[in-house]
Amino acid sequence: MLSTGELRCHRRNALIKIQASVARGFTPSSGSLFAWYTDRQSANPLALKERLRVLSNDTTNVVQAIEGTADTEAATSAYIRDDVYSKVVGDGVIDLLSEDGGAESKTCNKSSAYALSERGLFQSAYKTNAKKGAFLLWYLDNLSAAKDKILSPWSKTSELEDWGWVLEGKTADYSHIMPSLGEPFTDYDFTSGRSMVSSQEKEVTKGDIIYHPSNAIYNNVYWPETGIIFALDNHGPDAAVREGKGAVDPWKDDSGNSLPLVKLKQWSDMAFLTWKSITTSDQRKNLRWIFRRNVVNLTTVKMISEVINKKKVPGAKKGTSGGSKIMQAPTWPGFVVKEGEEGFTALVGSPNVSGVAWLIIQHQSDMGHKTIKSIQIFDEDLKGLGYAPTMILEIGDAKQTRYEGT
Repeated sequence: MLSTGELRCHRRNALIKIQASVARGFTPSSGSLFAWYTDRQSANPLALKERLRVLSNDTTNVVQAIEGTADTEAATSAYIRDDVYSKVVGDGVIDLLSEDGGAESKTCNKSSAYALSERGLFQSAYKTNAKKGAFLLWYLDNLSAAKDKILSPWSKTSELEDWGWVLEGKTADYSHIMPSLGEPFTDYDFTSGRSMVSSQEKEVTKGDIIYHPSNAIYNNVYWPETGIIFALDNHGPDAAVREGKGAVDPWKDDSGNSLPLVKLKQWSDMAFLTWKSITTSDQRKNLRWIFRRNVVNLTTVKMISEVINKKKVPGAKKGTSGGSKIMQAPTWPGFVVKEGEEGFTALVGSPNVSGVAWLIIQHQSDMGHKTIKSIQIFDEDLKGLGYAPTMILEIGDAKQTRYEGT
């Protein structure tokens, strides 16, 4: 007979799988896991059933309604990847995971621990990012659960040109910087990086729709031989037109409606297609480190600040960013948050790390079964340029788990 702690864990695991089914479009009330859960006399099974029913319906409605698109694939991708996720899945099923209460059993899998470890302890934004991080980490460990619904539609390097992107490359020498970071970077050759800049500067017509140049830029450096991506300066189409950089400003048609943006626009897809264009199939699966340098996204900066506060990171100092009071990361070597530690899920759910998770999840056939193992954060102390920390993401092989569908 299951102990109380083990029963709680099984309930939580069941709900995580129900959540994944909802994300894939299934109706959870018809699933065996839902029946298993309600048979075990949860605190309020009728309320749970109603919330799941509404959640499932909302998911369908949201997918159909996003931006008024009739393109189911594009709408599904937008639903999974954008803020609607936190409103529907994030605030729905994962919230239910914390309704049991009580101590966690050692038999809980790590996804349950991720989803529960930070409940009710931090600010709302932190909690939302932790939920999203738990969702992404679960998919990283269970890549087969992604199926076709959230796999990226972008797999051919020729699609860059098809959507108005111009890709230019040159050699970049970082040997004066990288070895100073110590192990494991002292043994690598950083004299021959591939500096690749993608700019969306060509007008594209698809059917009767004209996509004007947004003048977005993705600027990254790649080392295929050592498995490193150095993310430098990345401003996607949404940010570019918001900042008035588009070929049309304001970004509206004659009727005052927002102009369409190219569909190939996410950092994860752009980074992958560039990586694919300069790597062999073996190199593609050997991604080991991703640097997110000079992070200025306020959400990510705030998540870093919250982690610093909770971990009481030595050497951190008070500062400001975007008008908000924050705690700033110390200079090199900064601090490291490892898989399973407090704050890890919130960081994975932040904008600058979630893109890396999607890179792996959505391009698994080319990238292999990988996950994020640790995140190192430090301030380069760029005098006169303000606070903009750097994050080093360690990428490693994931456990070879498999999704058990409902």
